[in-house]
Amino acid sequence: MLTPTETRELQVALSDDELIGRSQKLVSLLDEVDELQEDAKDAAAAVKVDVKTKLTEAKKLRRVVSTGSEERDVLCEWQADPVALTMTLVRVDTGARIETRAMTAEERQGEMFAGRSTLSVVKPEVEGGGDDQGPGDSGGVGVSASVGEAAAGRSRARRRLRRDAGEG
Repeated sequence: MLTPTETRELQVALSDDELIGRSQKLVSLLDEVDELQEDAKDAAAAVKVDVKTKLTEAKKLRRVVSTGSEERDVLCEWQADPVALTMTLVRVDTGARIETRAMTAEERQGEMFAGRSTLSVVKPEVEGGGDDQGPGDSGGVGVSASVGEAAAGRSRARRRLRRDAGEG
């Protein structure tokens, strides 16, 4: 009679050659895993940068769409008000005032205006002027000056002009 047999998976001691082969395979697999993990980190970092770039662009565009306007380079010119002794930066396309500041000593002497076609003289406004002020406009005076200081400055300038006209 035949004796029944079966095969089972059991622990078997490895020969030296088998142990060396398995060790080499282990090192190779662990190196591949390390490379894959580094590739995954690099890919995740690249995706994160792409997402951040797209999100920044989308936020800017959302602001443009919601306001209906965007920042662009616009040609402006400085206009002199010799009575108020101020210089006003005005948009050429719309005429809106952007900034007003006191004239420098050089500008008050008229040296800056000689031969300059890009500068124009602004007629002084009546006290309590109109509502056509542009963004950043402080009503025809320097940004840090109050309305009262501006009126006093204009009054001094007018007195100076009258005095100079009487002497000449």
